[in-house]
Amino acid sequence: MPTCQNCGKEWSWGETMKSMMRIRISMECPHCGERQYQSATSRTRSSMIGILPIPLVFIFPYISGMTVWIALILAIILSAVMVSIMPFFLKLASKEEPYW
Repeated sequence: MPTCQNCGKEWSWGETMKSMMRIRISMECPHCGERQYQSATSRTRSSMIGILPIPLVFIFPYISGMTVWIALILAIILSAVMVSIMPFFLKLASKEEPYW
């Protein structure tokens, strides 16, 4: 779970999910109120986790003989699982970091 870089307190899963679902770039620490940003490595990991279900829908049905509908249902389930585990991979930074 992410830890605030200002106060050092760990966020709960619910607090992290609530912060991640907002459109803003910064996230407010629920304990001290300081703005926190997702670190560059964390953003890269989140992006990779987010695109993993795509091959399942487009490539896997042709390789395995699975119907597209079953692959789509599995991709939706996999996406839900991935979104629910993303808070465990979130790392915070005090300042916004560039991708590279």
